[in-house]
Amino acid sequence: MKVMRLLIKFLILPLILMSFFNFLEYGFEWNRPDQFIYPIVLTLVTLIIFFVSKLRKLFLSLSLSILFLMIFLYLLNELNLANIIGSFGFALLLIVISSYIPQIIKEGFVEKF
Repeated sequence: MKVMRLLIKFLILPLILMSFFNFLEYGFEWNRPDQFIYPIVLTLVTLIIFFVSKLRKLFLSLSLSILFLMIFLYLLNELNLANIIGSFGFALLLIVISSYIPQIIKEGFVEKF
């Protein structure tokens, strides 16, 4: 049973998350090998947030600072770089917010269905 849990945690879950993030970002296009960097980073961040829950606040402040950096880059007319950074910051913010959902339901702020 322990082996199965470890297999799911460290092999199957990262593959599912990476496929999910790759599908969200690129759809069914598999043109370039460098397009896997963004889903790999988001998968690592998601796994870190869910396995080490003490780092959620750090990633929340990191995502907000990345979004402020995006605004600054838009003001400097660096649109391509601002788009990439903003997309990553918003994805990171959504991951962090979704990691707080079980705690919000447990505390009773939102009722179960």
